[in-house]
Amino acid sequence: MQASGWLAYAVVIEVAIKLPNADPLRTDLLHLLVDVVTGIAVSFGLRAIYLRSWSFHLLWRFSLGIGGIVIGSSFWTYMKWISLLALQGQPGFYISWYDFGTWQLASVGILLAWTGSYFGIKYYLLLQRENRRTYEAMAQAKEAQIRMLHYQLSPHFMFNALNSISTLVHLEQNKSAATMLDQLAKFLRYSLDIDPLALIPLQMEVEAMQNYLSIEQTRFGDRLAVEFQIEPEVAQALVPSMLLQPLVENVIKYVISPSIDGGKIAIAAKAESDSLVITVVDDGPGIAEGANGEVNISGGIGLQNIASRLDTLFGNRGSIDLSNLPQGGAQVRLCIPLQYGHSKVVA
Repeated sequence: MQASGWLAYAVVIEVAIKLPNADPLRTDLLHLLVDVVTGIAVSFGLRAIYLRSWSFHLLWRFSLGIGGIVIGSSFWTYMKWISLLALQGQPGFYISWYDFGTWQLASVGILLAWTGSYFGIKYYLLLQRENRRTYEAMAQAKEAQIRMLHYQLSPHFMFNALNSISTLVHLEQNKSAATMLDQLAKFLRYSLDIDPLALIPLQMEVEAMQNYLSIEQTRFGDRLAVEFQIEPEVAQALVPSMLLQPLVENVIKYVISPSIDGGKIAIAAKAESDSLVITVVDDGPGIAEGANGEVNISGGIGLQNIASRLDTLFGNRGSIDLSNLPQGGAQVRLCIPLQYGHSKVVA
């Protein structure tokens, strides 16, 4: 920018001022060279002053800047004046103080413009740096939050699964316990290998849930019925990993387990406009409603966890809603942006 700016200055001075005055070419070019070289030297001097005063109070910085411009413009004008006198070499040739003052004002104006450009660029770069630091800090906080929410599920699930295995062992159902341990190992391998920041194909998440439900069916047998209705066109849509497990676990805990006859879980997914809608429906007694007939997610850590993850990942483009169905049972409805591609990390 220095080179471009001073080249433009030289062209303007040569074309607009020197050529119309018909100065001898050699004198004209030599004086222009002195003019530009001195201007560049003064600008580097101002830059050194501005860099040293950057940590000073604003008033001191402003005062040093004004002082540097006045002194620098005076030196610049003086060099142009004496160089022109020396190059002309004609008896009686002189430059009036009016001309000197005109040159001085021009020098001040140019250095003010240079100073304005310098500080404008400087503040712009600082702003970009601060924006980048803010973005990086937000990304790190977001990553930490997602990881915390993801791994918060593991101890909760592990407690329930191991408690079920312990029950099977106490009932001397060793074969069922061994099968459940094998299924648990597969599911845990999935939950630990998947990056908590990753968006994965819905089909992969569904397969993990099928494995999870097979663990629970070892425990509940015919009391647990499961139905999947995944539309083929959304099978490869990307979803947060471990999105369905807390929902299914809630149904098992509050609907299947307390009931003698058990119950049914229906998991469905479809596209609605530019959104992926996933529903988890049960045939239980429904969810307790508040004083205003509203159903909220404040009662369960799993549902709060999902709400927090969706908000962190998608903002207002992600939502979770609970409702009681007219025919009985409850529905959890998840809505996230519909997107495809390979598994990717969101941070």
